[in-house]
Amino acid sequence: MNDKNASEYLLDKYPMNMEMLRNIIESIPANVFFKDLNCQYRMTSHVCAQISAEGDYNAIIGKTDLEIQPDPELGKFYYEDDKKIISSLEGSHYVSKMVFDGMDYYYEITKNPVFDSKGTLLGIIGLVVDISELKRLQKKLQKMSIIDCLTDTYNRAYYEQRTTEVAQTSYETFSIIMSDSNALKFFNDHYGHKAGDELLIKTAALLKRIVGNSGEVMRIGGDEFVVFCENCTNHHCAEIVKKIKSSEIDYKIRGLSVNNAYGYSTITNNNKTINAAISEAESMMYQDKSNTKKTYIKELHHLMK
Repeated sequence: MNDKNASEYLLDKYPMNMEMLRNIIESIPANVFFKDLNCQYRMTSHVCAQISAEGDYNAIIGKTDLEIQPDPELGKFYYEDDKKIISSLEGSHYVSKMVFDGMDYYYEITKNPVFDSKGTLLGIIGLVVDISELKRLQKKLQKMSIIDCLTDTYNRAYYEQRTTEVAQTSYETFSIIMSDSNALKFFNDHYGHKAGDELLIKTAALLKRIVGNSGEVMRIGGDEFVVFCENCTNHHCAEIVKKIKSSEIDYKIRGLSVNNAYGYSTITNNNKTINAAISEAESMMYQDKSNTKKTYIKELHHLMK
């Protein structure tokens, strides 16, 4: 049986009507719609029905996206895309975000013109695939790739990415704060590495609380943290560091307060490169460590007696 005879056999056995067509469309493992030359819906499957307040197929039949979309900008985008397909006779493909009941959903939308056997344009057929779970998984994996799992701060990979971005961007002011623990080895040696991890976690919590939305906290290795603060003057940066230091007493491990060395530097109207600012902040941090570490370690030994 050749293809033509097979087609004729199927049409004879299963006469094609609107009910049959709808059953076929509803069985497709995706969401489908058809629009006429006026960009009006003429047939839809269930995802399109969600657009209307009634959640009913018939509520959107005979209407355009301009009339049914809760988001006017999104409705305008879909409608103009339909008009473009009709005028150019070329399809489109994109990912669109919609919001239902306060949740974000992502749909991969493919639209193509539909022609009859004579080549006359009939309308637009659209295929809508729900990729929300894929998007959520991608976001989760992306977050995992840039987040330090111990401290829940950004990691070194993110730091290197941001350093490159900052180097290619102009800022009126941009500040860098560097932090390094004065006693990680002490806690590891006397209380074990679990205590050392706790020290890092408490340090990260301290930095994130004080910095808040003013900057990004990154753990770039061991006990070293870096904070990037956009639109942060040198004076404001110094105030942040001062507040961090004064708050250390509130963060304790085994009854002993967190204590870090700090350094900072500010780029003003591109007066220095990001690498120069990082080097400057690092030098200040090591100088602070030289001035404070021995005294702090002595205090820790005294408190242990």
